[in-house]
Amino acid sequence: MDVKTRRGADIDSDHQLLVSVFRLRPAAIKKTKKGYKYNINRLQNQSTVEAYNTALNIQLNNIARSDDSWQTIVDACNRSAQTVLGRAVNRRKPWITDVTWAEIKKRKRQKHRMETAKTSEEKNVAKLEYRITANNVKKLARIDREMYYNNIADEAEQASNVGNMRQVYAAIKKLSGNNIRKNSTTLQNYQPLQTTSRRNQRRDIPTHPPTRDEIKSALTSLRNGKSSGPDNIPAELLKYCAPSLADVLTPIIRTAWTTSSMQDAWKEGVIITIPKKGDLKEC
Repeated sequence: MDVKTRRGADIDSDHQLLVSVFRLRPAAIKKTKKGYKYNINRLQNQSTVEAYNTALNIQLNNIARSDDSWQTIVDACNRSAQTVLGRAVNRRKPWITDVTWAEIKKRKRQKHRMETAKTSEEKNVAKLEYRITANNVKKLARIDREMYYNNIADEAEQASNVGNMRQVYAAIKKLSGNNIRKNSTTLQNYQPLQTTSRRNQRRDIPTHPPTRDEIKSALTSLRNGKSSGPDNIPAELLKYCAPSLADVLTPIIRTAWTTSSMQDAWKEGVIITIPKKGDLKEC
């Protein structure tokens, strides 16, 4: 910052004129480190699940005698997942063709040109080109999606003609977006609603420490597709190796139950605020 005093300036005041020149520098934004995203889809293969369990058992056998903290289990799961599963690769939709994908890249370049334009004339020209390309991308994507699902429907019809019901079911599953539900509710399984008052019912709440079977059941009941926390472990890594982890987690959870003290890592979490209204730059 450069500051100078102009004593000869006639401003009809007892104070001296002060001229300063300074530059504003925006505050540095600390970027959060992205976690290692594993290729969870590989766990749909049974051989991959067995390989992951084998690698995890080797890691757990090396640390079981030395330490029983949660962080050692986290490190074992991460090392096994990196070795067996590897990093996830972002893939595009199956119905997007190469022509449409090239047009999407072109739209991205035009958007960058529009945002970095120095004059209003250049910005208007780039904005017009971007709008034309964006409309073309929507049109091509609509055509690609329609052709993709029409081909699946044709394959299902051909499979139905030859009696291949397995392929028909797979095609219907793709068309419905994997939202097929098995109808397990029948009239024979219907049970009348009990009218007994809840006040007369007595529920015995267990107060004993969790057993190994209860911990294993809790691990196997975890839902897939959930985001990982600070430990970078998704639910699938715990779910598909529940028998092995139940043996290691049982003493840790029972100790926390009896001493009423949890691991420090269990008290941490990730909270992401989602803006709804107003200027997104004002936090």
